[in-house]
Amino acid sequence: GLLKMRDILTGQDLHPFKNKDTIFSCDSHFCLLASDENKSLELFDMRSGVKKHTFLDRLKMKSYRIVKISLNGQFALALGSTLSLFELSTGRKIRQFLNTESSFDKAIAVSPNGQFVLFSYENGSLKLLETETGRDLNVFSSGNPSLSVNSVASNGHLILSGTGLLRNKDSKGYIFLWDAITGNRVGVFSGHSGSVSSIAFSPNGNLALSGSQDKTLKLWEVSTGKELRTFLGHKNRVDSVAFSPNGKLALSGAFDDVALWDVSTGKKLRTFEGGSPVAFSHNGIFALVNSSNTGTAVLFKISTGEKLRQYLYGTDDEWISSIAFSPDDQFAMSVGRYYLIKLWQVSNGVELLSINWKPTVASMGAYASSVIFSP
Repeated sequence: GLLKMRDILTGQDLHPFKNKDTIFSCDSHFCLLASDENKSLELFDMRSGVKKHTFLDRLKMKSYRIVKISLNGQFALALGSTLSLFELSTGRKIRQFLNTESSFDKAIAVSPNGQFVLFSYENGSLKLLETETGRDLNVFSSGNPSLSVNSVASNGHLILSGTGLLRNKDSKGYIFLWDAITGNRVGVFSGHSGSVSSIAFSPNGNLALSGSQDKTLKLWEVSTGKELRTFLGHKNRVDSVAFSPNGKLALSGAFDDVALWDVSTGKKLRTFEGGSPVAFSHNGIFALVNSSNTGTAVLFKISTGEKLRQYLYGTDDEWISSIAFSPDDQFAMSVGRYYLIKLWQVSNGVELLSINWKPTVASMGAYASSVIFSP
């Protein structure tokens, strides 16, 4: 594979990084590349292209598959055979967390201030870690090891976890509300007849929106767990939900349709051609959605539903699993199957960065599940 790094303003190629399999996380100073062949991470200086450090998975059992750089740019949390915390400036491994009870699963969230990371386990539990120290703060257990945590969200004080068995159509979905400080479960939201596949806090933290395998969205009052309303209209499982920055609108994405809702009334305002995932721009003007089975992301104007621009992601086989706007809404990033990651300039659709990794036979079907911009 070949990673091309470009100056975002000029589009000029800066430094090529050759023979690396995939990139998982970048901030403005460093770039982490993961190698499937030797089960390692390599840290590069984004300005010079110089390799600073190599981080090895000593057990060499699994490739690093989830990597997060702390928002202060000082630490990296990497999940391979174990969960490890590295200091980027020195390459020193600060702490390693061995799994003795259960394997790490797929759901992950980072608190808004970047101080805490939340991981899910295959036994349905969650663990909260302090990013800078790696200290275990709390373990949250539903008490039912058969439930899988499919989605998590945090507002810094409270944690929501959406559970159920996505492969079991008869599995009811539950939402658990946790106190991030004490680890106590402070609420259970019940109402979905299918697994909860997506969840989000409103900007003020008072409301929560959930999407489910039962093809519905539900709006909840966080403080009481009261179900306020149900949004009907999707034909497939709702895999992505998002609040607008002012909390008045909501986007939901299923496999082959995207809907815009009035949160206060539950009225469907319009539909957009496309599917999950979905994202609001930070100014609330635009929506970015996956164009189902076409290998593109599509930009819409929220107020009119007008399709403004398409961003070519890959082939029909290279589907998108996560999309995001940069904090200033100038750039958009997507990630998905085969760890293909692309960065575009929103205003003109110019592709600024592309990482193209083709997996080995053993890695067929692999994908990256989440992408996020540093502030």
